[in-house]
Amino acid sequence: MASLPADRIAARAGIAALEGRIGDALVGYGDALTRYRTLGTDMWRALAGLDFVTVVGSGHPATR
Repeated sequence: MASLPADRIAARAGIAALEGRIGDALVGYGDALTRYRTLGTDMWRALAGLDFVTVVGSGHPATR
């Protein structure tokens, strides 16, 4: 599956956020979301975006 690298990056970004490494999470989610956009996998991009907001927090400026 072409999105597998993006999936792995998003998963690692989620783990980073849960461990409190928000900077790493921001970089990882940014990379994953860009890859999903490039691949045209809008559903997976939307799900990763939802995960991003959930684990980083809706109050963080990067999740807006």
